[in-house]
Amino acid sequence: MSNAPTSVRLSQRTRQQLEDIDGRMSEIIARAIDLLHRSETTGDLWVGSGIWSGWRVTTSHSTSSYGQPVLVRPNGQALGPGDI
Repeated sequence: MSNAPTSVRLSQRTRQQLEDIDGRMSEIIARAIDLLHRSETTGDLWVGSGIWSGWRVTTSHSTSSYGQPVLVRPNGQALGPGDI
């Protein structure tokens, strides 16, 4: 038995689908890196927009302990895992 790579011919449609997946994965990775960078600098893991404007998930709120994320309402009230 040989472990040599085999050549596979892909249709144009399959190639396009793979390129689309690759592009989406690149966007997801870039977004994840941005979120990680933001969380390191501000403590915010997520900041709401649209109907969620004013909401955020953060580790920088005073009710967060030991890096535990909390959901902060627009009025500043934080909800931890025990509240949800």
